[in-house]
Amino acid sequence: MTITDALLAATARGYQATLVTSNVKDFPLEELSVLSIREVKDKEQ
Repeated sequence: MTITDALLAATARGYQATLVTSNVKDFPLEELSVLSIREVKDKEQ
């Protein structure tokens, strides 16, 4: 995990927010809620 990814994950976890990304595989943390941007786009259509 890069430092940038770690900061994004820590911020999302700190705010109890869902992290929306196109690189879900970069955030393999069970305690973090991660959603693929592709899923969000599919729900909009």
